[in-house]
Amino acid sequence: MFEYIKQNQPTKAKYIAQYLGVTQRTVERYIKELKNEGKIEFRGSPKTGGYYAK
Repeated sequence: MFEYIKQNQPTKAKYIAQYLGVTQRTVERYIKELKNEGKIEFRGSPKTGGYYAK
């Protein structure tokens, strides 16, 4: 998932879920882990922003 985010910046949880074929809630759990590890960050407003690799 981290590789997908790196290659498709900015991206949203919805698109990651479609790519991986899992639910959006599952993706949000993985995103939380990556954010805690300092590998990704969310930039922008909740409506138009997206996740970026650090």
